[in-house]
Amino acid sequence: SVDIDESGEYELSVIHTTPSGEERMAQSKAIKAQVDGDEKHVRTAGVGYFIGIYLFKQVAPPAEIDWSCPSPGFLVVETAVGVLAYDAIFYGLHRLMHACAYRLHARHHSSGPRVNAQEVLNQDVVDASLQVLTNILVQRRGLRGPKNWLARIMHNIIVTLLLTDSHADTPWRLSDMFPRLLAGAARHREHHATGGPPYQQFFGFMDAAFSPPPAPAKKVV
Repeated sequence: SVDIDESGEYELSVIHTTPSGEERMAQSKAIKAQVDGDEKHVRTAGVGYFIGIYLFKQVAPPAEIDWSCPSPGFLVVETAVGVLAYDAIFYGLHRLMHACAYRLHARHHSSGPRVNAQEVLNQDVVDASLQVLTNILVQRRGLRGPKNWLARIMHNIIVTLLLTDSHADTPWRLSDMFPRLLAGAARHREHHATGGPPYQQFFGFMDAAFSPPPAPAKKVV
């Protein structure tokens, strides 16, 4: 409100209002409806994931697999290269969706800053398909041609763990234990809250190179 005194000067005062009981109840119902809708979508997406994989296997040529027993060192390196490649490729796709086709990715941000593990599956079909196809791409080839069977298994375990960890609403997160190594996962809730960096899902090297945070504003003396 604006108050004008006799001299013609005015001051602006802000009136703070407290929501009534009915308004608070309406807000709670709206939040619950959003959560219920997300949970229903997640269950559908989970079923759709397996259907999509089945259909893909019907049309795509079968992957060549190295069935040999790898050395521990080779297993670690081939698994690490696959996870790093997956994270780097999807970084580019993720940034493109935010910059040019956000409607394809908007479903994943529908819960706002509220993030929990189920949000991993809270995606539209195109968004989810890009993520799965990226994973299939890096699983197709290894360091010596066909990817080793054990490295393929380790890759899927690690990617599933890190995707869950980056969205989990719990104090016991692997990314909180190693925030410099797993910078993308540790700050993924920040991305959901702002829609800006970090865009990388697990690590931080792509954001450090291509989407650094804005420099802090200089203080005016």
